[in-house]
Amino acid sequence: MAKIEVIEVDGVKLDRQKLMKLRIPPDAGGSELRLILPTTSWNTSGKFMTHALDSGQITQIENIVEYLRGLDLLDEVLTSES
Repeated sequence: MAKIEVIEVDGVKLDRQKLMKLRIPPDAGGSELRLILPTTSWNTSGKFMTHALDSGQITQIENIVEYLRGLDLLDEVLTSES
């Protein structure tokens, strides 16, 4: 079994692989988003970001845990590792 890579934010353990696969549904008139992880080599901000798949727009996220919780997606990326 492959080792789970964990990204811990504010005491919440997130599964890196699940974060990379997560697609955020579009809001009204928007496009589907994907996450850019702070560990991506070219991401020099050290923050999570979203990338709009149709326009290419990149937006920085201040608190990924609250952001995903607000979209009801947090449970999808939590790790079972304790």
